Amino acid sequence: LAASHKGETRVARADVVIDAAARGDLIDKALEKLEAAARSGGFAIGTATGLPLSVERIERWARGLEARG
Repeated sequence: LAASHKGETRVARADVVIDAAARGDLIDKALEKLEAAARSGGFAIGTATGLPLSVERIERWARGLEARG
């Protein structure tokens, strides 16, 4: 670590909690919000649980990322 950061604790904070509500439509909206945040800021951090619904929706969303740029 550089001297200016010595003793500091670095943390990352999620921009979007993807599955705050375990409903498919709300997960999809959260993923859209995450993507918009990444477009405007260059990157974004999302968090989610390992619920099967969350994993399925994230997988579906991720398959189309390249096509959406």
